[in-house]
Amino acid sequence: MDELVTFRESQFINFRDYEFDSGAHHLYRWIVIKTYDLAGAISDDKAIIAGVIGSVEYRDDYVGGGVDPNGNVHGPYWLTSISPACYLPRDGSTFRRVLDEWLGMGGVIPSGLRSVIDEALRPLYDPSISCYELPRLSESAINDYADIHSKYHEFLFISRNEKKAVLLVASDD
Repeated sequence: MDELVTFRESQFINFRDYEFDSGAHHLYRWIVIKTYDLAGAISDDKAIIAGVIGSVEYRDDYVGGGVDPNGNVHGPYWLTSISPACYLPRDGSTFRRVLDEWLGMGGVIPSGLRSVIDEALRPLYDPSISCYELPRLSESAINDYADIHSKYHEFLFISRNEKKAVLLVASDD
């Protein structure tokens, strides 16, 4: 059987690569955007989310080691604690509000970094795209070294028009 989702590419935006003005700081923040292609017309968002969760590229602890094909964590969570039901539907304004609050934590974002972020996220602002958030899960879902991330935000976008799913993680270390 063909896969419902196929990993296409990943983009890493490291705030430390940009010079911040006095009074502002990168706060060791970064954004990872993973793009998946969808196989044909899939009518069930939960099936798409399950496909992303089941992909090897989802097995990323985001602490520097990258994807571990045999890994049992995703971000700060045990992989077994994450299911499609954990992802909650959100509208685009909720995503933008959460991201803008997170971006504002360290003061003014350098214009070059802001341009890179805006360019990467522009396709996600299409109102026809479904948006889901993985909220903070229960304490039992949190893995042993999750405290390395002081702020962790995860959104999954599904674009039926472009036949793709986009996983966005914004965090720090």
